[in-house]
Amino acid sequence: MEQAVERLTGKLRLRINETPDASRLRELGEVLQSRPGRCPIDFEVAPAGRADLRAVVTPSPSWQVAPDRGLYERLCELLQEQNVVLVPRRPGNGNGRRHYASDRGRQTAVFARSGQAPG
Repeated sequence: MEQAVERLTGKLRLRINETPDASRLRELGEVLQSRPGRCPIDFEVAPAGRADLRAVVTPSPSWQVAPDRGLYERLCELLQEQNVVLVPRRPGNGNGRRHYASDRGRQTAVFARSGQAPG
């Protein structure tokens, strides 16, 4: 159960709703860098006074993290729980490549209407 967060999280989205001070940003950076891994992160930022606008910023892969319960709880302390989103990993299709088998670059039908052969 301890590994569920890491195995099921495809991306970590952090919402920044106010202009953070330098020490808070430094602390956030230290927390993220303390758990290096393969899970990308996004920052969803709203400019001060414009809650209707949002920008999503994706830092370089060197900022990827290993999501676990400890990281989640620490980020919730810093940003509040509603601003820490664990985006689920997209399910694979069973072939290990996360895309469907194709025939000369075309996708082939796996299922067909009743009484018809796929293809």
